[in-house]
Amino acid sequence: MHRPFKTLATAAALAVSLFALSAGTAGAAQTVQHAAPEPAETLTIADVLPTPTLITFQSKLSADAWNNIEAYVFKPAGASSAKKVPLVIVAHGHTGLFTCDTDADGALAQVGTCYVKLSTQYATLAQELLARGVGVMLVNSFTATRSAKIVSLHAGDTSWAVYPKGLGANRDAMVSDHASRPYDLFGAALAVPAQLTWADPAKLVALGYSHGGTAAMAATFSQHPMNINNPASGGKLFKRVFATYPGCLMGGTNTNYVNSGAVVPLSIATGSADTDTPPGTMPGTASDGGGCRKRYDAAKTAVAANPSLYKIDWWNYQGATHSWETTYTAADFAARADWRAKVGSYVQSLL
Repeated sequence: MHRPFKTLATAAALAVSLFALSAGTAGAAQTVQHAAPEPAETLTIADVLPTPTLITFQSKLSADAWNNIEAYVFKPAGASSAKKVPLVIVAHGHTGLFTCDTDADGALAQVGTCYVKLSTQYATLAQELLARGVGVMLVNSFTATRSAKIVSLHAGDTSWAVYPKGLGANRDAMVSDHASRPYDLFGAALAVPAQLTWADPAKLVALGYSHGGTAAMAATFSQHPMNINNPASGGKLFKRVFATYPGCLMGGTNTNYVNSGAVVPLSIATGSADTDTPPGTMPGTASDGGGCRKRYDAAKTAVAANPSLYKIDWWNYQGATHSWETTYTAADFAARADWRAKVGSYVQSLL
């Protein structure tokens, strides 16, 4: 049994829309200014996170053994093959799913002297979604077998190791946020019918943070090779995608996915004070060429040419920084509460 993770019972904050543009296919793009957080709903959240089930699945990146990926799954009470529930598939940030602790209580694994535990942001997210009756799959794109392969590709240089402490500044192509990790989400979605018979494969939602937010966003792009080569599946396996403070630029040769709309509804959330992945100016103002603004404008153009695609639904939280899940200024707290409420309310509506 895991040690308790304390969470807030209030799952939303008061948000005031400063302006909104035409909704188009996927809804309005907004910038959001927060007042002091106020409760919009109250959840009964258990103090103790249940022990997850560990599964493995094959990333669609390749059939190689090192792309056999681990995931930690939380099944809500009452879910069964006769009563299937929605499932949120989570793509972690560049620091990975885990933290290292010095005691064994609640550890998922031990690596040397490190007792590996879920980082608090993922543990509390799982608690909140379970309280709504929704399942959770935490995909570990930095699985040990993949980490070991990366180390071998870099002549045994263990500074490239990504399990369990994350990537740091390293970016091997095998764990590229936009070129590679969307295929992990693809593989996770394909694994649901056989491995999670209590989850409804028609009600899958992808949620990513930072490095994983970029992966989730890229998985929706109509010009991403995953979707070009798998037009009937790929990103279309998800009912909706939420990308949290993603890096929108996605540089590199032939990896810009220009002129892309989204193949399923896509919502992104950014902070106006994010200096790690600056989003750019909001729609309705002069463009400064920022990454998310360029993506938004390109999607709008793509939808005009192909109405089957979706625009980007964009919330920008005033004063919020990058990683508002793990930093606790008033603006970050408000962004975290409001965004979690948006995600949770949407998925709960699928029940």
